[in-house]
Amino acid sequence: MTATVLFGLLLASLGLGLTPLSMSRHYRSLGWPMPSKDSSQRALRLSGWLLLAISIWLCVSFSGVGLGLVWWAGWLTLSAVVFSLFLTYRPRWFLPLVVLLGIATILTLVSMFLVQPLSRT
Repeated sequence: MTATVLFGLLLASLGLGLTPLSMSRHYRSLGWPMPSKDSSQRALRLSGWLLLAISIWLCVSFSGVGLGLVWWAGWLTLSAVVFSLFLTYRPRWFLPLVVLLGIATILTLVSMFLVQPLSRT
């Protein structure tokens, strides 16, 4: 698995993690009141769907249609199970999990640009 596909899979998890936060029911389960309802819900929903679209494009373009869709669907299934369990049993741990996914995504992006040019020489 290349770093680009890993980056796409982490983007898919991050996008899937942002979409439940756009629902007031899940946002309130974190223990915080929903900020301005319309703008924050739209922003979270749009960014979640945008990250999912970018992730499927990255997986398909770098692994081919067959393997890319398999990686993407399998990773989304695993992420959905983990997120469902966190939202059901440990809702206050959900936001730190999404933040950790964001950090891992950024680190993967940085490693793609720092490590790969060094390994080509």
